[in-house]
Amino acid sequence: MTPVETLKAARDLISDPARWTQGTYARNEIGARTRDFEDASVSFSALGALRRVHMPPSAVALLVKQLPEGIENIDAFNDTHTHAEVIALFDAAIAELEGANVA
Repeated sequence: MTPVETLKAARDLISDPARWTQGTYARNEIGARTRDFEDASVSFSALGALRRVHMPPSAVALLVKQLPEGIENIDAFNDTHTHAEVIALFDAAIAELEGANVA
């Protein structure tokens, strides 16, 4: 899976707010913390979604590059921003990568 495919798959996984979470990588249907690779996991943080689909360092680096100044990591952004802002972070990284591939 290429970095852009990974970013798109992770974004798709959390595109529904019901499948997104904060404070942990993943949760089950009753909201208990789970591991992102467990079958029972139904909602994911940004990083949990990347881990679920396959987390190459290059995909993580692309998301980190989009973080606003003062935010040190993806988990901090995920846990202090809205679902829409997290999706926009993925969109920005995907757009940058696709733009680089077009040029």
